[in-house]
Amino acid sequence: MAKLITQDEDGNDVEVEIDYTPEQIEELKTKAEESTAKIDEFTKKIEEKEAELEKLRSKDLNFSKYREKTEEEKKKWEEGLKGDVKEVYDELKVLKEERITEKTKRFDSAKKAVLSSLAGDNEDLKKSIENRAADFVGEAQTEEEMEKRFRQAYVLIKEESPKPNPLYEMKPGGSFGDPTDTPPDFVKTERGKQTYEALFGRPPMTHEEIKKNNPFM
Repeated sequence: MAKLITQDEDGNDVEVEIDYTPEQIEELKTKAEESTAKIDEFTKKIEEKEAELEKLRSKDLNFSKYREKTEEEKKKWEEGLKGDVKEVYDELKVLKEERITEKTKRFDSAKKAVLSSLAGDNEDLKKSIENRAADFVGEAQTEEEMEKRFRQAYVLIKEESPKPNPLYEMKPGGSFGDPTDTPPDFVKTERGKQTYEALFGRPPMTHEEIKKNNPFM
């Protein structure tokens, strides 16, 4: 059992046991850092390609009307691209696809983490939680929404609230969940910032950074 320090609703330090060893926590931290680095690199390259494309766009009046086109018109337009414009456009498209793939992997990783924090190694309970959450109206668009749905499903199945797990309050996507409906601003406190940085090697993300690094926002 590993232990972390979190805070209760009155702001008092509380020591919480979690079903992960320090080595496993360190592994999660490393994976999160690697994923963040990949996405940051994709974002940097995308911004560079978009700037390059903007220069080419200024030389092509049809380019400025791209967003007004239907999907079929866009496809035909793309097929007609040539030279530097085509090369840069294709490179930009690939980079965006790769960034979405990495973000989706991290979303899936957060999903597994939340299910593990709720059900441990009980695969039947994990499946029941997923199935019950699927009955809710709509679909989770962010990691925070996904976690909330799973925890609501857990309560309906077990008829009890899950224990707080500060490890999965800080998810790989950079958002900050609150499994027990206690104040959600722990990550803004000095203790919260220190705990977050200890796990993920970087300060908590701003709302704009979360949007940039979340494929569903």
